[in-house]
Amino acid sequence: MTAHDATAAVPPQVRRSFPDADQLPPSLLRLPPQPARRVLPPPPAGRDLTTAPTPARTGSGRLAVCGSCLFLASGTKGDILVVDPARPDGPHRVLGRHGASVSALLAYGGVLLSAGSDGFLVGRAVTGADELAAVVGCHPTGITAALVAPDGRLVTAGHDGQVLAWRPGRREVLATHPGGIEAVAVLGSDSVVTAGRDGRLLHRPASAGDVVELRQRRREITLALAPVGHGSLVTAGGQRGVVRLWDDLSDGGWPEELGAHGSWVIALVVLDGDRVAAVGGDHVTVWDLTTGDHSRIAFRPGLHATSAVALANGDLAVAGTDRTVQVLAAQQVA
Repeated sequence: MTAHDATAAVPPQVRRSFPDADQLPPSLLRLPPQPARRVLPPPPAGRDLTTAPTPARTGSGRLAVCGSCLFLASGTKGDILVVDPARPDGPHRVLGRHGASVSALLAYGGVLLSAGSDGFLVGRAVTGADELAAVVGCHPTGITAALVAPDGRLVTAGHDGQVLAWRPGRREVLATHPGGIEAVAVLGSDSVVTAGRDGRLLHRPASAGDVVELRQRRREITLALAPVGHGSLVTAGGQRGVVRLWDDLSDGGWPEELGAHGSWVIALVVLDGDRVAAVGGDHVTVWDLTTGDHSRIAFRPGLHATSAVALANGDLAVAGTDRTVQVLAAQQVA
């Protein structure tokens, strides 16, 4: 249920783009944020989005969204594909290959970033030209999470127990967690919460005060965190996927337990200010944070979720271990 531990070889053309682990290359991170570039036309109005098989043979998938387009990283070598929702049965456009199993995928400022079990954060233009790919960050061991902080910084976390923020020409250690990190969240207050392999949730206030361990069940592994509102946090932990809302993280916090998803939760997706989707196993559970009500939506038979993203139109895209993508319409997750 956890991220990959293995370290894989990096293709020579990618390794050469990052000669010194303590410096960033003068490349993609210096591009100013731009509107998402469209790679594929939007689907026809009123068309239902269903499943999209991929040619990858092994490995689970990671999803990212850019405009109306979906990107999928799949397989042990991290093949990166474009899933066209207007043609769910493919063929899919191949953008390139990360070089190892991808643990996180995100689009930012016209650049698609893939984080892998090789410890590298690789950026490439969404046009998919391999020669434009460059390593923009790295960890000594596998990366388990990558995100964009509220202030625009790229943030990664890994098995080395470090949370790193990347800026052009330098990196910053935001936090550490003994034993390795499974999930990380940077809140609007610039505080950092890490979920570790040791079963602890650690909160580091932005004021650089003492690290606080948040209250939860002993040794309960948490695989998904999601910031909501202004400084609040939603977590999902344990084999039952217990979902909790943290409105106050001071002094260890006193969370409100919303309920159990029923299996491991591998992704928490904020649908809007009041609704969060817990994704894992063969279904998604949508919680209303204001009322505590929830609804459960089953995936199509055979799909076992590995990641999920929200689309601009309110739909929810879910990747599965069977190398397919299912998109749940906004009406289904309302």
